[in-house]
Amino acid sequence: MAADRSQVKSMPMLEPASWTYAADEHSYDPQAVPCEDAPTRFAVDGMAQRDAAFIALLNAYRATGGLLRGDDLIHLMASRCSGDHASLSSSIAAGEILCFDWNQTLWIPVFQLDRESLGATTATRRLLAELSGAFDGWAAAHWLVAANAWLGECTPLELLGTHLEAVLDAARADSFVARG
Repeated sequence: MAADRSQVKSMPMLEPASWTYAADEHSYDPQAVPCEDAPTRFAVDGMAQRDAAFIALLNAYRATGGLLRGDDLIHLMASRCSGDHASLSSSIAAGEILCFDWNQTLWIPVFQLDRESLGATTATRRLLAELSGAFDGWAAAHWLVAANAWLGECTPLELLGTHLEAVLDAARADSFVARG
């Protein structure tokens, strides 16, 4: 069941389970991939893999507030007089807010937003500064929810609130490795 956009725009607080139900809107069925000719199949397989990766991210972020569509965040910011399209764009361009594109929609993990101002938390800004230049939005979103050897196989997202310095060290190390 999809969330009613009119309810999303008027919500006074970020409620973890109420933002996105894109997994319901965009189900992934590997049997639906056509295989008549190879070039089309490779393109469709790539899209199916990207869809599956998005659904995995949706599920991984659900416990920490989920993923929020960029347009929904803009409406929420406007309703709280805490920003607009330009301020969100500036925060994204400055590398202060993690986002990624899927299906021509900008998606933002909610965990990184301050509940009052809807801006990025200091921890998020510090983390994204470490990942900058080594990971794009998709890679950073996956990095945050993947088990990490530097963190004893915990995910960076699990430890972000309690062991920030360890997460920053892991981000620094993985960024160094990613840059080669």
